[in-house]
Amino acid sequence: MFGVNRNSLIWTHHGSFLLENSIIDGKGTGEGINTNFSKSIVKNSTFINLPDAIEFICVNEGLIENCVVKNSPDDAIDMNACHNILVRNNLIIGNSDKGISVGKEQYGHSSNILIEGNQIVSNNIGIAVKDSSFAEIKNNLFYSNKTAISLYQKDASTIGGIATITNNVFYKNTSSFSVDAYSKATVLTNISDGILPKGETKVSENLADSIHSIINF
Repeated sequence: MFGVNRNSLIWTHHGSFLLENSIIDGKGTGEGINTNFSKSIVKNSTFINLPDAIEFICVNEGLIENCVVKNSPDDAIDMNACHNILVRNNLIIGNSDKGISVGKEQYGHSSNILIEGNQIVSNNIGIAVKDSSFAEIKNNLFYSNKTAISLYQKDASTIGGIATITNNVFYKNTSSFSVDAYSKATVLTNISDGILPKGETKVSENLADSIHSIINF
């Protein structure tokens, strides 16, 4: 970050930032976008092989929409100390760590993060919410992730992650939820190929046809 840890292709500090209709193909080093204290919009773009491909820090009012993020050696989308962010209609596929990470920086936790309508496929963790941060997770597809959703405490000075989880589809994930003792998940009705450990589940044995019609590999 800013020549100290990992150089970013795009780095912002305050102001406003818009990236759209772009393709960024990396070499697995550095970072993609690192936007700080900036009202930020990233949409209709593709990010390949970039650690922390889209990173928001202390962003208040932001949008990440209609993007493809794949094959990151780290996180695909990383939000720390962010508020009022919409992450919508993205394909997040094949990332080594987290597809979407919601957490904190020295400036505090993240809140009012809406994660909606995304296809989250073949990541280590689909969505992680941690360290007193809050996210609403709805209408997403989780397919073939090691863990679809993980809520946990990383920083001992905080509580864990807090999330409302509803109207999502879970299919062929190794684990649907991981929620530690410091975290809270409010789980409403979701659709799954098996019984979910919390909330109400609409179980479907034949999700494969509809899943493959949604995803273009």
